[in-house]
Amino acid sequence: MKLTTKQIKQIIKEELRILLGESEEMEQMSQLISGDDVESVKIGLNQLVIGGVAEMLGVRIVDLISAPNTNNELKSFVRWLKSIVDLKKTYHSKEIVDKSLPDWTEEDIQIYAKKVKGIIEFFWWNLNNTWAMPNSDAEPSFLPDNVRQITDEWTGSYAGDVLLYIADGKKIFSRDHYGSPPRTPRPGEDSFVTGFFTTQEWLDNALSLMRDDEILGEILRELI
Repeated sequence: MKLTTKQIKQIIKEELRILLGESEEMEQMSQLISGDDVESVKIGLNQLVIGGVAEMLGVRIVDLISAPNTNNELKSFVRWLKSIVDLKKTYHSKEIVDKSLPDWTEEDIQIYAKKVKGIIEFFWWNLNNTWAMPNSDAEPSFLPDNVRQITDEWTGSYAGDVLLYIADGKKIFSRDHYGSPPRTPRPGEDSFVTGFFTTQEWLDNALSLMRDDEILGEILRELI
């Protein structure tokens, strides 16, 4: 009888489980993404995702990443991805075509802005070298360059800046300049609404680019 590819994979999977044992199997795979060197961890992720090791053994990548000995930067990065997915699910899952928001209280607005602030500040501290020492070299990152670029543009924009002010409980004044390039609010502009829909656009673009990446696409699929 000729076996299908799926059946062959299942046989290999069961044999590996018997050889290694459940706990040792997880430990062996998590070793691929342990240690401090980001480039080595990225190679390990390639083996697990693109090489098909995790799929063959029926193990989720996010479960491996949560293992105690996994690289801490990778763990933090996945928590950041989770916060982006949660923001999308909670606030941006339905398209609002008329660019108007339901009646939000000041508290609702500040809660949203604080969630965005957490995403922005993690990016600045950990993924973009924004707040690094002047002479330090940029560290390798798990974030693709195209996603980093559009995220950098969003965080430094008028929209990103006003959301940071709102998160800190500050008022937006018509005479003050925000973002880069700096500008004042336009006549009649609701700066929070501008921030909300610019963030929605960034979310759609960033998630689309990340899904095109084989590794990030798999992690996002598991998080969603």
